[in-house]
Amino acid sequence: MQKKFAFFYFFLAFCAIIYEYREVLLDFFSERLSSQDIEDCDDENLTDEFDSLSRNESSDDAPTQIPSQTQKENFIYAVQSSEELNERFENIRPLNICYDREGTLVQEGSTSIVFLANDATDGRRLALKVCDAENAEKKNANEIATLFQWESGVLGQLKNVHNCQQLRTPCNHTFLETSHGMQSVTYISTIYLPVDLKRNFYRNDSPNEALTRKKMASRISVFIQMINAIQVLHRHGICHRDIRPENFRGYTENHKAHAVAIDLGMSLANKSIEDAIRLYSPCAHGALAYAAPEKLCGFCDDFEMGLASDIFSLGCLLYETVSKDLFYNQFLEMNASWYHQVISDSTVYKTDGDTLEERLRVFDGYIEQNFSKLLIPQLDFFLKGKDHAKKEIQSLIDFMCAFDYKRRAKDGDLPRIKDKLRSVIKELEQNARKRKNA
Repeated sequence: MQKKFAFFYFFLAFCAIIYEYREVLLDFFSERLSSQDIEDCDDENLTDEFDSLSRNESSDDAPTQIPSQTQKENFIYAVQSSEELNERFENIRPLNICYDREGTLVQEGSTSIVFLANDATDGRRLALKVCDAENAEKKNANEIATLFQWESGVLGQLKNVHNCQQLRTPCNHTFLETSHGMQSVTYISTIYLPVDLKRNFYRNDSPNEALTRKKMASRISVFIQMINAIQVLHRHGICHRDIRPENFRGYTENHKAHAVAIDLGMSLANKSIEDAIRLYSPCAHGALAYAAPEKLCGFCDDFEMGLASDIFSLGCLLYETVSKDLFYNQFLEMNASWYHQVISDSTVYKTDGDTLEERLRVFDGYIEQNFSKLLIPQLDFFLKGKDHAKKEIQSLIDFMCAFDYKRRAKDGDLPRIKDKLRSVIKELEQNARKRKNA
């Protein structure tokens, strides 16, 4: 009898220990599980593709000093001339801003200017992200600063996590003298990632350049690495919410290629991360061209729906990996006469239910009534011979971009999707070799 009681008390103590350290154990096993289907790619063709993309964006081409002619140029000059910033960073030069052929200043991103710089202590190359003071006047400056704080907090939770952007300087502020007077400006810095993966998408090519089987295989390989990057975020409790070509960078290390999802200012995190950061996820739906229908219908701030929405966005990117056209442009062309009306008729408001479950029931009814009208864009490329690769890719796009979130691919389906894409890559490479030897 005493042995039974002793065993019972031992079992209770064991359960108590497991409960106490449940978060640590979950993190430990999730890392082990993630390594089973998220692997570094050491394929020689893929690392060559990364190196090619990296060479196309030479940091040496970034202007080291921009003449002070416009308000934007004044601001850039103020950043480069800041004594405080120059104590932390060296060789500051703009990265996401340049002049077009007409001499007009062109900027990627509306809320920040990204500079390439070197850490003043160890010389490591960094991406210095500075709140755009000019646009901050047009928008809510406090809101933009909050996005910087949020991104810094999220990146802090991803410290040393493989395939994630790494924070170097947490969110900070400095005062800059600009044409508008002295302004407080928010900034963060991260480890610089040299490969611009938006160049992986067909629309960035010359209009007359044909997409060969070999090139398509390389691009699909890069896309698989992008899936890996999003999987890592999801397994650490973060939905990206702004997946688009511009928000992926990459690097090669030890002959292995890595893709990284960047720009987490609009990300959505689970409650444990929000509690750790002591901030709430911002209310955002990201770029309209890659936004899942439910995000536009009142469900942009629920974590589980956010996971599904990220997969929709990945499906859009898969389409654009092998197509000349933007997914959204083709989608509007096919659904223009009723899409905006469908979204308007399917929007669910907070007053439509006290709980998420109640609001989802309302939304599910709208999906049944309205979403059957919507058509998913079809791939336009043509390969001579068997068209199996095209059909396989299209079936994956249909699965990942299903307008009904319940029928859409889920995180658990991503390993199978990657396996199918690897089979497509193998088929394309084999056919390319056959045509070369013919």
